[in-house]
Amino acid sequence: MVASSKLLTLFIIPMVTGTISIVSSSSLMFCILVYSQIKLKRVVRRILFMFCIYDCIYSLGSALSIFLTPEWTSKYALGNLITCDIQGAMVQIGFAGSAFYTLSLAIYYVAIIKFNRKEKDISNKLFEYILHSIPNSFAIISGIFLAVKRQYGPLAENHACWLGIHPRNCLTDPDVECERGSHMTIIEYAKWVFVIPFMLIYFLVFCTMMIACHHVIIQKRKADKWRMQTAGRDLSKSSFCCFVQRKKSGTLQEFIQEPVSSLSPAQTKFMRMQQALSKKSIASGEENTCILFGASTSRSGTKQDPLAFNVHQVKKKIRRESMLDHDAPIVLSSFNSDDRPLRSSRKSSRRREMASRDEKIAITQCILYISSFLLCWIFALIARIYGITGNPAPFEVVLLSRIFNPLQGFFFILVYSRPHVKAIQKSDPELKWFQAFVIAFKAGGDNDFGGNQLEVVDENGIDVPRLRDSERERRQEIVRQQYKRRSVSYRSTYNSRSYSNIEGKESDMSEIDFAVVDGTTIKEFELELAHVAKNDTDVEAIMLPKKDKDKIDDIVV
Repeated sequence: MVASSKLLTLFIIPMVTGTISIVSSSSLMFCILVYSQIKLKRVVRRILFMFCIYDCIYSLGSALSIFLTPEWTSKYALGNLITCDIQGAMVQIGFAGSAFYTLSLAIYYVAIIKFNRKEKDISNKLFEYILHSIPNSFAIISGIFLAVKRQYGPLAENHACWLGIHPRNCLTDPDVECERGSHMTIIEYAKWVFVIPFMLIYFLVFCTMMIACHHVIIQKRKADKWRMQTAGRDLSKSSFCCFVQRKKSGTLQEFIQEPVSSLSPAQTKFMRMQQALSKKSIASGEENTCILFGASTSRSGTKQDPLAFNVHQVKKKIRRESMLDHDAPIVLSSFNSDDRPLRSSRKSSRRREMASRDEKIAITQCILYISSFLLCWIFALIARIYGITGNPAPFEVVLLSRIFNPLQGFFFILVYSRPHVKAIQKSDPELKWFQAFVIAFKAGGDNDFGGNQLEVVDENGIDVPRLRDSERERRQEIVRQQYKRRSVSYRSTYNSRSYSNIEGKESDMSEIDFAVVDGTTIKEFELELAHVAKNDTDVEAIMLPKKDKDKIDDIVV
């Protein structure tokens, strides 16, 4: 009774898990082809799509085991030798194709993460053809070859058809001829079409995961080292500035007489030049000196006097260093029209943040894809090794193999939708996981930013963000309100200039739109409009310079 229940379990579980995997892979293909605007225009989409095809083939063969396995192998089986050949071909083609496409996916992510390859570099070269040609050629050729050689037979221990022997007593009885396979041919074919390729794939996929993890560790160490250097540099600069401020009551000569090993000859000369100034000039010079010591290279001389200091060149160098070395702003001690906070470019900072975010997502996706492959195939590999060596696999190993082996498609759709679901839940924390999953599924996996943005591909094959209508209207309203609040200060600024004022009508603010530039969400609202809209009163319009008027045409409506 126990054996009968175990046997029935081994037939029923693949039907459930295989059906789940078929639905998952089919849904992923439907999502890419129907809902997505990118469709198959990206390399990773094409790899995932082909993987889903082979996974459906393999999962279908596993789910129909009870109908395809020959009836004499078990009282629950309903098939024959023809159906056994069909199942064997489906298992071999589906296994080889899905396994090799998992390797192709891992190689793709390593090229993106480790070697910084761009999407267009991979798609326009021979690299992508290799990623597709090897899985397809090996899967199709090996499946047809084994069918022609009549090597597909029932596996008594796994209750499925693959490389097997029929009848079973042909190995022990010399009078019985083996209709399917033989002991030597089964071992030889299994070694070349399963053991060696699968061990190679398993090893390479594991190595790619280690490369991704190593890259994460290296990047984290670099980030920690950068933070420590930045913190130490800022602390040293702040301590020195505070020390100089305490010397305000005295003269600069007292400070120079003290041994300061970090001062360069040029900095010492500059400080001595300041002694001729008044106390007020000395005080302001001490504040500006804090800026000079904060920079790593303050020397800006000429050919005639290499140690001379040019304050404007020094400030320019400080600004350049603050933009390239770190993101922390360098704020001058005395704020005036010339001494303003020196910050890194907002656009460059946003691009760095987006690049860092995309890299983290790619690394996480790579590790999750590979982990799902390793989990699904580790038990099947152990069971097949038992079968090839002629020893029966333990029931627990066979059971785990039948549970996890067909579920790779299910794990892949979870990994594929994970960043989109996470972004949607972040934008709307009240949504449940399944609700966010449905939204991401209907969006085709294009909304990496919580449903507010669509990634589309232009005619040059470059990903371009596109705002949704609802998000566009929301941002337009924000800009309208910001412009109305700022119009008073602009009016006072332009009234001091020689621009002529004219009476104008209320402007149609609904025509304001945004331009998408190089991956940024919207174009910065830097242009000042020519009219200001108010409730029912006449508006005193302010004319803009001609160069700003010409830029208005750049706004996309």
